[in-house]
Amino acid sequence: MTREEALEAISPMCATRASVAAEVEFSAEDASRTDIDFLCQAVKRAVDAGAAIINLPDTVGYALPEEYEAMFRRVIEFLDGANGITLSAHGHNDLGLGVANSLAAIAPARVSLN
Repeated sequence: MTREEALEAISPMCATRASVAAEVEFSAEDASRTDIDFLCQAVKRAVDAGAAIINLPDTVGYALPEEYEAMFRRVIEFLDGANGITLSAHGHNDLGLGVANSLAAIAPARVSLN
């Protein structure tokens, strides 16, 4: 699947789910290794099609905390604050950074709440 094909598939899948479910979660598999601009486009399409929960996994435990935090910050910025959207982290502890990355993922929320 090309990037454009993937982007085109997101909207109808999320919209179909939104038509029959009270809550839709979009999980961007391997988000931490995905090109950030492409990730933001994918997430925006999911939100526009009805996804209210966006999961940004570090699927293979690859990210460093500062990278994971930066990814969340960029997605929040791209979604103009992500108001009404729940962002969730899905980490792995392959490099012993599972807890550190989980804390890094919530740092943007802590900052915006102050």
